[in-house]
Amino acid sequence: PLRIVWVGRLYREKNPLLAVEAVERVRRRRDATLHVYGSGVLWDELWRLARDRPWLVLCGPRSWSEIQEAQAAGHVCLSTSLRDATQIAILEPLARGIPVVSTRVGDAPTHYVSASLQSFCVDAADPDATAAAILALASSYARHGEEFAANAAQLRSRHARGAGRLSSLLEIAAFGEPASDRA
Repeated sequence: PLRIVWVGRLYREKNPLLAVEAVERVRRRRDATLHVYGSGVLWDELWRLARDRPWLVLCGPRSWSEIQEAQAAGHVCLSTSLRDATQIAILEPLARGIPVVSTRVGDAPTHYVSASLQSFCVDAADPDATAAAILALASSYARHGEEFAANAAQLRSRHARGAGRLSSLLEIAAFGEPASDRA
């Protein structure tokens, strides 16, 4: 089965219920499991759903290293967030070359550097689009895996200058130009 990993706080704005709905639609076409990591106010509701869905595995909260291992062991990471400014939850697996399907909120679209990967960043709250993206990824997994690996290299390069880039932005905000441009 296709192993789908969802990581986050179990709150409405992170929308893990959409993940369940999308994977139900994926399962109409192929075998898949959904492994949900995290805790929060939706735990009981997800627990009730999991009783009738043996493919829905609630893993609870885990350490950062355990989450990294879980994401690496999956075929695809899934983010179904309705609202986010910064999507660190997808940036980390993407920067490691792990395929990710996410909703198009916050900075998520900027993490899909390659135009060929933009279709894996879908409209929020659309289980059909989410399921279609997962199925498209699975249908040509090797090719897309290579594209995600190339995307990861670009993300690592872009973010390798993080501290220096932040300093430049702060200088621009304070002085109108970076120190390197001032005489």
